[in-house]
Amino acid sequence: MPDAFRWQKLSMRDQIGNIGAELFRAARVPQHDVALARQMLERALELVDLTIGDAKWQENPLPLLRLRNEIAKLYIGQADDIESVYALL
Repeated sequence: MPDAFRWQKLSMRDQIGNIGAELFRAARVPQHDVALARQMLERALELVDLTIGDAKWQENPLPLLRLRNEIAKLYIGQADDIESVYALL
């Protein structure tokens, strides 16, 4: 996981791109490998948390909070459509 200082040096676009890459990878994991998909969702949640903590997002954190909520639903099994969460990006 990148440290907060390095993460905050990335542009908003790059931060979202990295989160999207984790979701994309999680969506492509074979269905039988639930553990790997969960690891990728954990990583996406960690990146969202770093992004929420970045001052660039302080004026409007609501989209990030919504994204985090939807990823968390995937993680705990309350949702199963990664594609719709990916579309939030």
